[in-house]
Amino acid sequence: MGTGSETTSSAEGAPFFISFSTNVGQITEGESVVFTAIVSDPDGFDDIAGGTLFTQDGAFSYGPFVSAGQEGTYSITVSWAEVDQVASIEFEDFDLDRVFRAEFFDKEGHKVAKDTGITLHCDGGGACGGSCKDFQIDGATVAHAAMFAREVVAVGSVCQSLASALLSRTDS
Repeated sequence: MGTGSETTSSAEGAPFFISFSTNVGQITEGESVVFTAIVSDPDGFDDIAGGTLFTQDGAFSYGPFVSAGQEGTYSITVSWAEVDQVASIEFEDFDLDRVFRAEFFDKEGHKVAKDTGITLHCDGGGACGGSCKDFQIDGATVAHAAMFAREVVAVGSVCQSLASALLSRTDS
């Protein structure tokens, strides 16, 4: 992950990607990732109107790319918390791949899009409600697991099913 793939362009004369990448391939709670796009346009750099980072399906935006000081170079920094705010981070198998879509437009309304991804990772086993949680259970952590399970019962489906499983293991 971390290197762009799948480029789509709406028309001849549209901007095009030279590259779309990230500074890291993986983040965990408290960390951030920098997305960098190098974009050009057949009509020149002045024809590029700007770009936005979206979820892969384009339903939600992480925000606009900002010029990085060199013509055609744009970046946006997104934190773990911002990723969770846009689309909840919940997983149970140590990591989750998340795909992001960059879209750039020119002044004529031509659009180009490219996807790239990163891995969201938690050392303890997974994430619930955007926070890394330790899902490893042994005799020494049963009390902690029961407290965690009761705390997250109202959270999303992954967390709710994990909480139910933990409660059933700790109530016996």
